[in-house]
Amino acid sequence: QVLHDRVQESGTTLLLVTHDMKVARSCSHIFTMEGGVLYDHAA
Repeated sequence: QVLHDRVQESGTTLLLVTHDMKVARSCSHIFTMEGGVLYDHAA
């Protein structure tokens, strides 16, 4: 939560790559890849 708050305060973008959907759901934007196709999901 602290890292998320700092990123929000600074107005920067943090790219986090994870296989953990619990972590992914805590992000403001989610991208998934299936079969080489990138999908954009608003969280």
